[in-house]
Amino acid sequence: MTDQEVYNRRLQVFSDIVGCAFRSYNYFHWGVDELVYEAGLKAELEEMGYQVHRQEEFPIYYKGKPTGVNRRIDVGRQCYR
Repeated sequence: MTDQEVYNRRLQVFSDIVGCAFRSYNYFHWGVDELVYEAGLKAELEEMGYQVHRQEEFPIYYKGKPTGVNRRIDVGRQCYR
């Protein structure tokens, strides 16, 4: 894949995410909990064919060694659609 193709693909993914986020917000409107918007975002992205993971824990490493500390990612994806 050329640099331009990578750039175009990233731009498309970014555009898809922003569009899905707005659709989720517009569906629920203002004043609901962040997790509600997040659930809507996940549903919208999955409708577009993205594989999405939500509220998954991941370990923190320092210089390649586990620290014993874990964090949660709000919304992430494993692969392109």
